Amino acid sequence: ELGAVDPSRCEVKPQKSERLPKNGRELRSVIVKEHLSRLYKSANDLETLNAATLGVQEILRQCTVEEEVHSTEETELWKNLDPELKSLLQPCLRSALQLQENASGAMPVAMTTDQGEISVSAIWESMLDSGMSFRRWLHLWLRRLVASLPTDTSRLGEYARAVAGVLKASSSAMRFDMPLMLRLLPVACHAAVCYGGDAGAALVRCEVLAVLAAATKLRGRSGRSDGDGTDSAEVVAEGVNGTLPSSTNHSTTRTGGGVGLANVELAAQAIFQMLDTITQWHQPKPSEAIYRMHEEEMRHRQGKSESAASKRARAERKRVGDEFVDKVSLYLLAEAAVAVRAYARAIRYLHSHLR
Repeated sequence: ELGAVDPSRCEVKPQKSERLPKNGRELRSVIVKEHLSRLYKSANDLETLNAATLGVQEILRQCTVEEEVHSTEETELWKNLDPELKSLLQPCLRSALQLQENASGAMPVAMTTDQGEISVSAIWESMLDSGMSFRRWLHLWLRRLVASLPTDTSRLGEYARAVAGVLKASSSAMRFDMPLMLRLLPVACHAAVCYGGDAGAALVRCEVLAVLAAATKLRGRSGRSDGDGTDSAEVVAEGVNGTLPSSTNHSTTRTGGGVGLANVELAAQAIFQMLDTITQWHQPKPSEAIYRMHEEEMRHRQGKSESAASKRARAERKRVGDEFVDKVSLYLLAEAAVAVRAYARAIRYLHSHLR
């Protein structure tokens, strides 16, 4: 019989949040070494194996173009792989698979109304009617985010091109690997907000609000009131401070019987983790700030100081990302956290809201 467990006697290692890669090469390296190679090694059917092979092949091809070398064996990514990993991924160099142009999913991204407003509908709404799984919802959302990125990446910076390339290269492998989808979710949301324009930001906000609204509805159906008589529809409406069209705000308050409690809790936790990760990316720790200062000093000594355009692009990414996070109501996040029984998180959100 198991009684209460003293947390101080349990050796539980806290999960470290993913930090924003410093450049495109690091992002490609992380995805290949930690995710696609693992999926390739553990594939138990031909479809999964082909998806992982295609992802590795496309990322190596992007490195070849970016570094202007003649073959994938000459890329920095391939040279830095362990010998064991090289022998494992060797068949990917001879693969004849091709990435289709619509591999990210030929699904509608957003529409513009006659009044010039951006109209989007959350994938979560179709989940309410069809009862699709959390895994299927996450995959469809990622496909939509990838489709929102600009097709012409020639005007983007090095990191933006790498993000778009990695997401498109991994689009086939995503649905076979949950850790890969969860790792790419903050990257895809951040890219959609920063590079997808108003439509990309609306796609992220709409889905976030739909999931949080579903969580608060669950709390209402469980017989718990908000305490002050506030209707959850009013909470959702203030969640984006009126930035979304009224039709979208109304649609995010729908609830249905097709989604189980487990799916809502999983989706809410994915939203929480995504927002936490993006927030931490824009609030670097002192050690990361010191590392950046050291990196800039080394570049200055080598005569490779960061260009003014690169600095402006990084500042713009930070501004857009901060605006996106700030527009999500902390009170709404606290409501949803209580609904899914994440009480410590709810207290943190409420404390930040009252400050």
